[in-house]
Amino acid sequence: MRMFDPVSKIMTRDVISIKEHDSLREFKEIFRRRKLHHLLVENLDGELTGIISESDILRNGIFLFEDDIIARNIMTKDPDFIHENHSIKEVIEIFLQNVYRAMPVKNSIGTLVGIVTPYDVMNALHNEKLNQNENA
Repeated sequence: MRMFDPVSKIMTRDVISIKEHDSLREFKEIFRRRKLHHLLVENLDGELTGIISESDILRNGIFLFEDDIIARNIMTKDPDFIHENHSIKEVIEIFLQNVYRAMPVKNSIGTLVGIVTPYDVMNALHNEKLNQNENA
């Protein structure tokens, strides 16, 4: 991995998303079952409209009112995203400037194709270092 490689090289492609009208009970179960920390939120047309993190749920203390809460009520609306051809260096800079813990990734026509986290970056850097050590 090189810093100028595209983010598509390290992103998670198996994106789990929910709909804006999904209930807190539904997406809490997805977080638990899939061991995720972020879920992307789409409207009925499949367009990205938000992102929800586990901390959003905990911070708002909304677990008490599960039946009344839907994704649209607690998601971060219109999240920033990065294009799949942007460099790993660019996504690192965005993470550092904005203290993001996840960013949706879109292709050139605006379709959601992945998600990238600081963990993805660290994991790629770690694997690169291991490969260098093995080849030395």
